[in-house]
Amino acid sequence: PERFEENMQALGIRVRTHFRFEDHHVYSAHEVMELLRWRGEDEIILITEKDRVKLERLVPEPYRPSIYS
Repeated sequence: PERFEENMQALGIRVRTHFRFEDHHVYSAHEVMELLRWRGEDEIILITEKDRVKLERLVPEPYRPSIYS
């Protein structure tokens, strides 16, 4: 997670909130909705490619364009 965050900062991306989960974490629909709730109207959620695969099925269709890996 630290390297991912460092890369975002190096690209000039302002990180407002960090959510960290253990490796191999099994996400729940409730956790996904919490992540989406924290997202501001003009903000996106950045995740690793590995987590995107895990989260895709849990993210409701209208929110999918706001999540990037």
